[in-house]
Amino acid sequence: MPFSSKQQTVRRRGSVLLAMVLAVMALAALSLSIVQVTLASDGERRAAGQRLNAKLAAQAALAIVSEDLARLGDGKLIPMGAPWSLGEAYAFVEVSELEFQPEHFRLHAGAWDGRAQIGIESIVKREMAQAFEHGAFGMAGVSMTGDAVVDSYDSSASAYPDATLGSSGSIPVGGSQASIASLGSLELDGSAQVYGDLIYAPEISPLIFDQAQVHGSLVQAAGPGFLPESNMLEASGDANGGEGWLVPPAESNELHVGELPGGDVVVGAGAKLTLFGPGTYVMESLELEPGAELIVDASGGPVEILVAGTVALDEGAKLASVQELPTDVFLFCLGQTAEDGAGPLEMGDQSEVHAAVVAPNGPVFLQSNAQLFGSLSADRVDLAGQFRVHHDLALGGLPHYAQTQLEQLGWRVREVPGS
Repeated sequence: MPFSSKQQTVRRRGSVLLAMVLAVMALAALSLSIVQVTLASDGERRAAGQRLNAKLAAQAALAIVSEDLARLGDGKLIPMGAPWSLGEAYAFVEVSELEFQPEHFRLHAGAWDGRAQIGIESIVKREMAQAFEHGAFGMAGVSMTGDAVVDSYDSSASAYPDATLGSSGSIPVGGSQASIASLGSLELDGSAQVYGDLIYAPEISPLIFDQAQVHGSLVQAAGPGFLPESNMLEASGDANGGEGWLVPPAESNELHVGELPGGDVVVGAGAKLTLFGPGTYVMESLELEPGAELIVDASGGPVEILVAGTVALDEGAKLASVQELPTDVFLFCLGQTAEDGAGPLEMGDQSEVHAAVVAPNGPVFLQSNAQLFGSLSADRVDLAGQFRVHHDLALGGLPHYAQTQLEQLGWRVREVPGS
């Protein structure tokens, strides 16, 4: 029997209602799935974040312990029983020295954040790098041209033989155990002579032109040197102010630690200024006029001279200790290149410096017929003309300027200690 139109309308409405109910159920199921996926994604993201936090905490803890070892500590700063909170994670490091391998350490770090945890084991070697072990060291580079020479002597054994001082092109009578080194470029040209080794970083290719010679070996080294830092002994003076100090020409003055007001220090022509050690003398600039002398009396101990600007020695000037031992005087030239082009250290003809010299903030360009007895370490070193560096081998064994270096020999991810 055929449906009436009213019955057909009811049937259609029922079908539409059923379809709507099914659609709503489908949408509800889809929404539930989306919520479940979102919750799962949030959980995964949270877990991934915790794993990253744990890893970063372990690495941070290893860095903290490594820094302590490099400063000659025992590294036992973050033991398992007292972990540190690093960000949102906790970490500790167990430290042990390898048997039969002095100065080799096993660092085993453990870290966790929530349920995420990680263990990292690292093997490191601690060794001491000596300061002033090169005649000339430049972080960015070393160049030698003209008749520049680097040779050696040992002030603890005897004074430098001066039979050929100031001569041009002749073989120095100093020793052949000197070296020049750099983390950057190394270039020799003209008739430059190195009586010893040339030490360069792995990624560098030394350049030797014309008649320049290295009377030793070309040695590749991962860390050929560093710039020593001041020990800041009992200090006197101020690099940023003070009345300064002037020694009138042909006069003599003496200063003990605590008596220098800082500022600019000028020693007039033919004058003499004596500094007594031990101690650190701090000044804005230092100028020795022609024939002037700055003499260090190190009978009580060595002297550090810290100069914020330029150190300038005019013709015939001299900076040395009474006994002319570079191990008595440590000259830190902390200036940069000035507006007039002056570098941290300027030396006129026939001038002399007997000291371990450090110029970390600017290039040192020395081209006069002058001499530096000791060691020169700078941002960059350029030697030209007839300049001579006589490397004092006695500087190489000074423990108070040595730098501890930590080398990582290997690492691996492993279980958390004690888990």
